[in-house]
Amino acid sequence: MLDAHSPHNLPPQVEQHLDQLGRAVWLADLTGQGRTQWPHYFTTPGSSGYTSIRVQATAAHATGPRRAAVTLIWAGTSPAGDPEVGLPGTVLLTQRSGSTWEPVR
Repeated sequence: MLDAHSPHNLPPQVEQHLDQLGRAVWLADLTGQGRTQWPHYFTTPGSSGYTSIRVQATAAHATGPRRAAVTLIWAGTSPAGDPEVGLPGTVLLTQRSGSTWEPVR
């Protein structure tokens, strides 16, 4: 369903790469693990407190020249212990040089 509502305006290989990158950034944000890969994006340590996190779907699309967004649907157990599913998220990316993409706020 997420895929049906997202524009397909990137080459398939780029879309797949950005989906993977967006997933990695989102998981680093929620878990705190891997934040050192993007020191300009994550300026503080920490995590969301969610556990059993899983990304259910991703869809990357261009939002402008050298800019893209990855929309995610994810699930996990809240800090209060409640299971939650179908939670939305978005990671914004910019292309720095060549095929190097970085998350931006």
